[in-house]
Order: sequence, then structure tokens, then C-alpha cells
Amino acid sequence: MFVSPPLLADAFTTRPTEEAFLEASALTEKEWTALEAVRDRVGRLDETAFYVMLRKAEALTRFESPPLEQLDRPAVVNLLRHPRRWRGWPIRINVRAARFEKLTLAEALTDSPDWPRDKPIWKMGCISTDTRSTTGDPLLVFSVVEPAVLGEPDKIGEDGESIYSRRPQVQLAGIFYKVATYEGQDGRIRDYPVIIAWSVALPEGDRKPREKPSGFSGNMLIMVLLGLLVAYLIVRRKTTRTGRKDEDFVYHPRRWEERRETAIESQQLLKSKDTEESEQDRKEEETSDGKSRDPSR
Repeated sequence: MFVSPPLLADAFTTRPTEEAFLEASALTEKEWTALEAVRDRVGRLDETAFYVMLRKAEALTRFESPPLEQLDRPAVVNLLRHPRRWRGWPIRINVRAARFEKLTLAEALTDSPDWPRDKPIWKMGCISTDTRSTTGDPLLVFSVVEPAVLGEPDKIGEDGESIYSRRPQVQLAGIFYKVATYEGQDGRIRDYPVIIAWSVALPEGDRKPREKPSGFSGNMLIMVLLGLLVAYLIVRRKTTRTGRKDEDFVYHPRRWEERRETAIESQQLLKSKDTEESEQDRKEEETSDGKSRDPSR
């Protein structure tokens, strides 16, 4: 038996725009019936309910300013534990987008009377930021609107998907569909909450389109400037010590240099005295020799 979420009327005030949104987001009997047949923790997505929810999400795109602040914001762990409770429920969630690709029924999905064959949808791989996990929780998002707010991708993958290495943050408004199980890139089997989004917007306070960052980042520029500053200080210090040529500059010898100069002067003085004594002895010897050779004596 399908367990329905709380009544939508309890989640909103009664302003006209919100009343219209309530009416548009309320599930019809056909939509309830389709959702009851959905099975969780299987990889299949091309079910009748999937296309019914795509059409439902498209009907909500006409609200230019949906009351996002009043939409429920469930934790990913609650979606994984109680998927039947949240199935078909409009929610909002903050994510970081890792990649997206454009799909059509003709290329990747099964034909359905609930969704035109040539009408595209965008498959997005995201990481939830509404979590206590340090790595984030993976999500699988199918958007009925192009996620243009992501800006230019960092690169294009082999299959043509747009890849965002910087993982820009966006806020999604969408319908929770199911929990699907797939093998991740690391080889582990993972459960992914599947969201069908009708709004992909920048977070509050950041409404400018995101641009592809240049290869020379701000952090790199700071590192280069710090390196240049350190090099300048080293060169300046060496120049001040050894290359100063100002006329008014007076060099003051250090203590060890003063002791060395005193020692040199003492040695020179002793050497001079020795030289004088040797010269005097030599003269005395010559005088003595001359007297011994005097013929008068």
C-alpha cells in the first residue's frame, strides 16, 4: 500500500501564488496509481511513473518564483530510509553538480505518451551538501529545464557529457521519485535518490551566471606574489651587506675584526723590532771586525 506524504496544504501559506502552486503540484489519481507501482533499489527508471513525473515537473516550471523557502528540505538519509513516504513530494535540496548530459526518448529512453519523443531532459550527477558527511551524498537528478546556471563546463567527456571539476553549487526544486541502485565508479553498489527537477538555480546571494575559471587561479597568483616578495627581500639584504657604495657610509668593524687588526699590528711591531736589533748587531760586528784589522795595532 502506497504511503502518502503529509498534505501539501500544511506546508504553505494561502497567498494566491502559493495556492496556484499547491493546485499544480497536487497529485491526480492517475499519478498516484503510477507511483504505487514504482519499486525502489532497482536500476530501472523507464517506468510509466517516471514519464508522468516528468510531465508533472514541467507543469511547475511556469512558476517563476516558486515558494522554495517553504518546500520541505529532507536529509538524504531520510529519502534513502523512507522512499515511499517521500515519493511524489516536492522538495528542495542544495547540491554540487559534477556532470550533466542531454537526453531524449529517441536516444536513451523508452517511448511514452506522457513525454514527447523529441523533448530533451538533462541527466545530472550531483553531490548533496545538505549532509553531515564530509564527502557528500550522491544524487541522480533528471531536470526538465536546461541547467544553464552552471556555466561553461571544465571539459567534455568521451560520451559528450559536460564535466565540472570545480563542482558548482546550485539549489534544486524537484519531485522525489525513488531510490535507484547502481554500481558506482569505484565499483561499489550504491543507492541514489532520484529527483525530477523543475528548477535549477544559484544559491541565495549568488545570482550571477557562473563562468569557467581561468587556468591561473587566485591562490596561484598569491603564491607567486609571495615568492617574488621573498626573493626581493633576500636580494635587497645581500646588496645592503656587500654592495653598498655610499660615500657617507662608515664601516664599523666587528669585535673579532678589531682583535684581528690588533694582533696584526702587534706582529708587525715585533717584526720591526727584530729587524732593528738584527741591523744593530750587524753594524756592531762590522765595527768589531774593522778594529781587528787595523795595521796600526
